[in-house]
Amino acid sequence: MSRDAAGRVRVLLAALAGLVLVCIAVDIYLLLAASLDATGLVLVLAIQGVLLITAIALFWAWLETRVLHPLRALEDDIDLIVHGNPHHSPEPPAGHGLGTLPEAVNRLAAELSRWRMDTSKAMESARSHAERRSARLDFTGTSAQLASNYNAPRAVTIAAVLYVFRCLVDADIPLNEGCLAPLEIVVPEDSMLNPRYPAAVVAGNVETSQLVTDVLLGALGVAGASQGSANNFTFGNARYQYYETIAGGSGGGRDYDGASATHVHMTNTRLTDPEVLEWRFPVLLERFSIRRGSGGAGAHPGGDGTIRRVRFLEPMTASIISSHRKLPTYGMAGGQSGGIGRNAVERTDGTTEELAGGAQVEMNAGDVFVIETPGGGGYGAIK
Repeated sequence: MSRDAAGRVRVLLAALAGLVLVCIAVDIYLLLAASLDATGLVLVLAIQGVLLITAIALFWAWLETRVLHPLRALEDDIDLIVHGNPHHSPEPPAGHGLGTLPEAVNRLAAELSRWRMDTSKAMESARSHAERRSARLDFTGTSAQLASNYNAPRAVTIAAVLYVFRCLVDADIPLNEGCLAPLEIVVPEDSMLNPRYPAAVVAGNVETSQLVTDVLLGALGVAGASQGSANNFTFGNARYQYYETIAGGSGGGRDYDGASATHVHMTNTRLTDPEVLEWRFPVLLERFSIRRGSGGAGAHPGGDGTIRRVRFLEPMTASIISSHRKLPTYGMAGGQSGGIGRNAVERTDGTTEELAGGAQVEMNAGDVFVIETPGGGGYGAIK
């Protein structure tokens, strides 16, 4: 029950109680102070009874419509999430989503999925399913808390798990804690997926969360990995500040090709229009194009990444937080890996500085920051 509904219930109950007290006071007055015979008193009591019954009936109708009915509907939704729909086929057609979270759980194989980051740190997730249609996702084996900012708070890790299983559900279900009922999630403390304060976590939400997603999708075998990075690009000085995330390739799946130049999973933002960017900031967007050939080959190839070149017209500080600059996105079921990303600065003197996945650099007027985002992994061997 919401706070608003609970408040209305309290007000209505107080009004009913007040009505009862008024009726009692009137009766006492009529008995003690007024010259009312028995017939008149009976008539007054009858009128009061009708008023009370009407008020109670109206209150119950409101309670049934505004409170009890929504609560029963919510219970039905949670039961659908946890136990499944008995009228829904447990074996959906190939290429379709799954009807409930338990059915998604039943697709899990008892296996170990291990994924390494560009920093050589690893996250590990073992999972299995049972007849009771539940799963245990155990991230024991994941690297310890990092000195960098790629740590992900436990809430982010849980959100990524929920996101993956929601992607597998072919039903319109509400997003609430009931979605996690079939899942037991174990995330070791002091790990990069459950760090201890005051660990740095700024990249956990935009980068590490995507790697958690890829770990689970890889274990499920449903698709090649997507670009796995938000490609967080920032620049600014005392007057200007700007931040953007940059699209890349999505992974190919069982019956579809990966999309090129798209935001995937947690990077659901849109870029500033080039005209607005160049009008409001002293930069020139020299190129923003699809990075042809960066998607992994396969029966269903991964999508291509992008190339973005930004020329600075005055000195600024630029930063990049990104992933898959050393290790490629994986292919699935015989599909090939996607191309790795690249960050670099082209100086006005003709030199090029290659940058790591996470870097900060001083830009001079005329320098160009180059970002090449990863392609998605392919799905299935080419026949």
